[in-house]
Amino acid sequence: MSQNAEIGRRVTTIIFAQGIGAVLSALAVLIITRSIGMEGYGTVKLAISFVALFSFIPNLGLHSAHIKRVSEGKDLGDCMGTLAVMEIPMIILLVAVLLFVIHAPGGMDAPVTKSVLYIAVVYQAILSIRAAVWATFKARRENAKEQLSFLIDPVVRISLVALLAFFLIGGNGEKLMIAYLLGILGSLMFALYSLRGIPIHFRINRDSIRSYWNFAKHLIPLTIIAVIAINLDKVLIGVYWSELEVGQYSTAQMVTALINQIPLAFGVLLFPTISSSFSLGQGGKEEIRSITRFMGRYLSMIILPVVVYLIVFGKSLLGLFPGAEDAYLVLITLALYAFVFSLGTPYLNLLLGIDRPDINSRILIVGHIITISLGVVLIPIPAIGMVGGALALLIAYLIVFLLATFATKKLVGVGIGLIGKNALYHLLAGCMTALILLPISLTFATNRWFHVIGFAFLTLGMYLGFLFLLGEFKKEDFNFFKESLHPARLMGYVSGEVLGKNK
Repeated sequence: MSQNAEIGRRVTTIIFAQGIGAVLSALAVLIITRSIGMEGYGTVKLAISFVALFSFIPNLGLHSAHIKRVSEGKDLGDCMGTLAVMEIPMIILLVAVLLFVIHAPGGMDAPVTKSVLYIAVVYQAILSIRAAVWATFKARRENAKEQLSFLIDPVVRISLVALLAFFLIGGNGEKLMIAYLLGILGSLMFALYSLRGIPIHFRINRDSIRSYWNFAKHLIPLTIIAVIAINLDKVLIGVYWSELEVGQYSTAQMVTALINQIPLAFGVLLFPTISSSFSLGQGGKEEIRSITRFMGRYLSMIILPVVVYLIVFGKSLLGLFPGAEDAYLVLITLALYAFVFSLGTPYLNLLLGIDRPDINSRILIVGHIITISLGVVLIPIPAIGMVGGALALLIAYLIVFLLATFATKKLVGVGIGLIGKNALYHLLAGCMTALILLPISLTFATNRWFHVIGFAFLTLGMYLGFLFLLGEFKKEDFNFFKESLHPARLMGYVSGEVLGKNK
């Protein structure tokens, strides 16, 4: 139980920080949409997504190489210096490429003004620097430092948005973009401060650079296509439709963003844990099965009630954001995608843990190609529109999930059946919860914030009750969550890491 509790505390730290960030981001969007409208919010999100299409330039697998080399115990100062020497020129190149594209004939035109795009370029450059710093935190498993740095961004942003709300009249995207810029700048400053005491050897170490490149070059295709797949949907919606639809789609994404962070939080810990077990040879196979089942079961158990809640009460939730109600179908589709994503994460991390990143990359590349292709086809269709972006993600990741389970079944005997039975119980409990709550959502007006919160707790309570009746929520599950959420131990872990006391 001690290892599981430790995993639980680390995952809880990430989810808790992401949850606070999601609430703060939601409040910021609420203020934005009530002050300058959904179109103004869509303009800023379109600008950010456009410049993010080129964000692969400073990375190209270097962050993964850095995590790999630092976690292997290489000289930290040399690793930090190597990443800086390789990445700084690439960030400069990113800025140059973006400025060229903005001014090129046929470049990004209205509704995004060049002034908003200039600020977005600086925003992306700072974001790239922060990502490099976070790679060091990931390599050293300093989750708390990374999450505290993450929280600075929405805290600063919502403060500035609230302050500027009185002056944001007529869709002034520049001021809103500045709020985003200062938020990410504050986050970077905290991240850099958290690096204090870590040596950085600013010198050209050819062997170290060659080592980084030899690892990173295999990830370049995946890095490029993943960045495009993540950001192209909003750009296509902006091109074929308008900034209003971009804002609506982005609001639905913002609502479901926390769900996607939960499997990623588990994945941060699953990969090194499986890797350690795999090093034991045949003796570690049963442990790999146990870890994968443990992670998959809890991911399904945690995410299903959130998906049910969004399907049943999603329209009321979107109603809190003026102009976002038309994104209800997008919200449902993204919620279903998040559930499939959570089921597939353990299998994809299992492939990394058993030293088959090649298969992992191929599967993800296939998924991203499908996402891009379907997005290009579906989004321009009038009857589908922005829903096409979410539908492309759902279909693509269903295929990724099936390919990943097929691969792990063939390699280590861990197939869909390992967590399939548990997931079916969770689906059954979710369906019974939805059947009871759906008439309530259709009968009563649930457009107040306290209604939204109250029905969230009601959904969770009913779901856990059905799980208990089905024999799927047991005493050890209760103890796991109690241990993971223990306030004193959780704060002890966070403070210990920030102050450098955790070993």
